[in-house]
Amino acid sequence: MRSHGLLILPIVLLVGCGGSTDSSDTAMVEPPAAPVASPEASDSRVIDAGETDAMLAVLRADTSSDKRVWLIVSPGSPETMTLGAALETVFREGGWQPTTQRLTGMVLKPGPVRILVGDELESPAVDSVRRALEAGGLTTETGTGYRAFYEERKRDNPNWAGIPMEAEQAFVVVIAPRPAA
Repeated sequence: MRSHGLLILPIVLLVGCGGSTDSSDTAMVEPPAAPVASPEASDSRVIDAGETDAMLAVLRADTSSDKRVWLIVSPGSPETMTLGAALETVFREGGWQPTTQRLTGMVLKPGPVRILVGDELESPAVDSVRRALEAGGLTTETGTGYRAFYEERKRDNPNWAGIPMEAEQAFVVVIAPRPAA
């Protein structure tokens, strides 16, 4: 599934409505701890060798000058930590510079892999990342204009728990738990 355009409100509502798990309602991202093996492997999203090869073909063909990608995972979900680690490996092998960060202060609702684009317009790198994720068998949703949306929501409600973006992050890839079948 491929959704483009201004999907910010539905994405943020799906992502941010999971509630806070922290005494503060502000979401934070931090470097991840070591991935935890998922005890429910049959419920995991696993990227097989053929999908890995397809992802690598897309990533290696990208001609973007900035090949940084930020993966946001929920530390409370072994499945997202495992998938995040697998994606980090694939991106690195594909010539990209992945950074995985743990999201704290909120719980992600189950759903597709979401690409939150800071600006209104996507860079070519976003399209390559989306196509690579889809080549890996992952369902994606993309929302643009997230940085301005985040700042507006924080101004309106300082306790709003959204996913923060750093100035150097053109986009982030949010790995939510897998939806129930």
